[in-house]
Amino acid sequence: MLLYNIKIGIRNILRQKVYSFINIFGLAIGICIFILIGLYVNNEYSYDRFNPNHERVVRMEFFNWCVIPPGVGHLMNNQLADIEKICRYTVLFNKILIHDSDDVKFKNSVSVKTGGLVDSTFFDVFGVKLLSGDKKNCLLDPNSIIITNSLAKKMFGDKNPINKIINFENLAKLKVTGVLDDSENFHMMADYYIPLSIFYKVQGKAEMESLRSWNYLTYLLLKNKNYDKSDLQNKIFNFLKEQDKNRDLITKGWNPTDIVIRKLTDIYFFKEAHAEAGVFHGNKPVVKAFVIIAVFIILIALINFINITTARAAIRAREVGVKKVVGATRKRLIRQFITESLIISFAAMLLGLTFLQILLPEFNNLTNTNLQLQDSVFSIYGIIGIILLTLFIGLLAGIYPALYLSLFKTMKVLKGEVSRGKSAGKFRVALIVFQFIIATILISGTIIVNKQINYIKNKDLGFNKENLLHFVLKDKLSQTKNEFKSKLLENPNIKGVSFSHGTPGYTRNTNTMKWVDDVDPIETRVSSGDPDFVEALGIKIIEGRNFDWNLETDKRKTCIINKTLADMIGLDNPIGHKVNDKNNSWIKDASFSIIGVFKDYHLESLHTVTPPMAIFWSDQANFQGSIKINSKNIKETMKYIEEVWNEFVPGFPFEYDFADQRFDKMYKGEERTQKITVYFSILAIFIACLGLFGLSAFMTQRRFKEIGIRKVLGSSIGQIVSKLSKEFAIIVLISNIIAIPLAWFVLDSWLQDYPYRISVPWWPFPIAFIITLVIALLTVSFHSLKAALSNPGDAIRYE
Repeated sequence: MLLYNIKIGIRNILRQKVYSFINIFGLAIGICIFILIGLYVNNEYSYDRFNPNHERVVRMEFFNWCVIPPGVGHLMNNQLADIEKICRYTVLFNKILIHDSDDVKFKNSVSVKTGGLVDSTFFDVFGVKLLSGDKKNCLLDPNSIIITNSLAKKMFGDKNPINKIINFENLAKLKVTGVLDDSENFHMMADYYIPLSIFYKVQGKAEMESLRSWNYLTYLLLKNKNYDKSDLQNKIFNFLKEQDKNRDLITKGWNPTDIVIRKLTDIYFFKEAHAEAGVFHGNKPVVKAFVIIAVFIILIALINFINITTARAAIRAREVGVKKVVGATRKRLIRQFITESLIISFAAMLLGLTFLQILLPEFNNLTNTNLQLQDSVFSIYGIIGIILLTLFIGLLAGIYPALYLSLFKTMKVLKGEVSRGKSAGKFRVALIVFQFIIATILISGTIIVNKQINYIKNKDLGFNKENLLHFVLKDKLSQTKNEFKSKLLENPNIKGVSFSHGTPGYTRNTNTMKWVDDVDPIETRVSSGDPDFVEALGIKIIEGRNFDWNLETDKRKTCIINKTLADMIGLDNPIGHKVNDKNNSWIKDASFSIIGVFKDYHLESLHTVTPPMAIFWSDQANFQGSIKINSKNIKETMKYIEEVWNEFVPGFPFEYDFADQRFDKMYKGEERTQKITVYFSILAIFIACLGLFGLSAFMTQRRFKEIGIRKVLGSSIGQIVSKLSKEFAIIVLISNIIAIPLAWFVLDSWLQDYPYRISVPWWPFPIAFIITLVIALLTVSFHSLKAALSNPGDAIRYE
C-alpha cells in the first residue's frame, strides 16, 4: 500500500508541474532559511558550553560592576568550602609580540589585538582545550605565555612553538609553554594569556591584593552545580565583611544581594555589563528576531502549500469520489494525501539543502561566523534531525488538505454538486492576509532599521572625527613624546598632535568620586589629556577654560568636566569649585579645582549614554596619541608620520586607526543585521508572491468561462483585469490595516534598546502598503491579463 501511495503521489505531482514546482520551490527556500538560522542560533547559544564544568562556573560581580578588586579573589582563595577554584582575568589590548630567532620563518613582530592575564587555575575553571603543553604547569612560571594556534602559525609557521622565546614589547622575555585551540566559542577568547603572577613583579604585592582597584573579572568554580545562590551570596558577604575588619572597608553599607552571582552561560548575552572589557557578547534580541523570521518564512511556505492544495479541491474531488465508490476508506485517502505531501516535503528538503550549501559561505560573511555543515547538518544526529524536520513539515503541510479533501460526499461529487467550499475559501483568505501582514512588517521594519542605523552613524559625536587618527605609544616613546610631537608638527599637513590617557572609543577608567559634600558620590569616567587634546579633537569648551601650557599649576591640580557631570553636580557655577577626593592617582594631593566645562562628546558607540566625565592633565598617565591631519595629501602625510615613528620607535610597526573608522566598526553588527533583514524580507515576499502566483493562476482558470462571457457581453480588458484584481487589493488593504499597528509596536519596542534613537515615522507604512499592493497586483494581473486577452470562444464553447 505504501508503494502504491508513493506511485500515485509522484504521478499527481508530475501531472500538475506548475503547482508542484511552486510548492517544492517555496518549501525549499523556507527550509533552507529555517536550517540556516537554526545553525546560527545554535552557534550563538553554544558559547561556553564546551566547558565540561559550565554548570559549576559563575562570575562574581559587585552591584552593576563586572570588574572587582584583585584582592577579593586573593582573600577568598581556599577559604570557602563551596568554592573549588578561583580565576581572575584582566585584558591587555594592542600589544606587539616579537620573535628574533633566525632559524624559523616568522613575522618579526606581530600586533595582537587582545591578550589576557590569568591565574594558574585558568584551565581548571574554563576547560579550554590545550593542543600543546601541560595544563597543570604551563601557567606556573610568571615569565611564560600560552598562545592560540592561529597566533602560533603567524609567528612560527609550521615549527613547534613550545619553549620559544617571545619578546613582549621589549618589556619582558616570555617562554611559550602552551598552544590553545582557538576554535571554541569562548566568551573571553584572547590571542594569548600570561600568568597574572607576573604583575606581582611589575605592580607589587600590595597592588595585586588591593581591595580598591576595580579592574579584574573574577570567576568561581563551585564544587556543586546545584548550588543555592542566596546561600552562596551570604557566605561570600559574611567572609568579606569579616576580612574588612583589618583592611580597607569595601562592604560598608552593603547587603548580600549586592554580590552578584552570574552563570557562565549567561555572560555571552549579558550586554549590560558595566566596566567590562575583553569579552565577546552576542545580541540576544537579534537572535530572537532571526528565530521569528525563520518561523515566519517556513509558515509562509506552508501556507502556500495549503492554499494551493485546498484551492484545487474541486479538481481532486472527482478523484476522491471515484476512489470512495471502489471502496477507498477515509483513512486510506488521508494516507494517500499525506504521502503526497511527504514526497513534496522530501523533494523540497533535498533542494533546500542544495540551496543551503550555496548560501552558507555568504551567510558566514554576513554574520561573521564560521558555520560548518559537516559537523552539524551532515552528522548522524544532523541527518536524523533533517529527516524528522522533513516528516514534521510534510505532516504539518498535508494534514489539513488531506482532512479537507477526504470529507467530500461521494454522490454529490459524482453528480458535480461539490461545494466550492466557502469555509475553505475564508480560511485561504485568512492565510493570505497573514502572509501580507508578515510582508508589511518586514518591509516597514527594514526601512526603519535602515533609518536608525543611518541616524546613529551620522549623529554629531561632539568631536570632529574627520581626518583624526589615534595610536598607542610604544616602547620608550612615552619618554620622548615631546620630541616626537615637535618632529611631526614640522609637516604643514599635520594640524595638531595631542597625548592622552583615553581617546573616543577607548576611554574606560572609572572612579567613584565625591564632587560636592552634600551630593552622593558619582561614578565618573576619568581620563587625562594635555592642553592640545581639546583642540585636536575639536571639543567645545562651553564654560571656563581649557588647560594652559603656560600654567604649571594646571598639571594634576585642575580638571575640566563634561556637561553631563556639571548637571549631576548641580552647582550654579562649577568653575573654580574645589573638590576634595583622594581616590584619584592623577592629582598631586586630595584637592583640585574645576576650571572648565566642555560639551558632551561620545566616548563609545551610541548604544550607551554619554557618562559623566572628568579630564585631568597628568603627563605620566598619557599613553595614547591623536594626530589631526589635513584632508589633502593624506597619503604623503601618513608616509611622513610613519617615517618619524620608525625614527623614534624602531622595530615597532606604526599601528593606528582613524576615528571615523573606529566608530564605523562599532556598528558592524547593526549593518550585518540590516543586510540580513533585507535579504530575509525579500525572500519572505518572494515566497509569498510565489504562492500568490500559483493561487491566482488557479483561481483565474476557475473563472475562465466567466471571463469569456463578460467579454462577449462587452466588458473591456481593463474592466476584467480590474474585477479579478479587486479582491486581492482588498486583501492587501486588510492586511496592512492589521499589520501597521503591530509593526509600529514591534519597531518602537526594538528602538527602546537605543539610548539615542529616532521616533517611529509614519511614512514607511504607506510605502509598505504600496509595495505590497503593487507586488500583489502585478502577480495577480499577470494571469488576469492573460485570461482577458484569450479568445472568449474557447471559454464558452461548451456552454
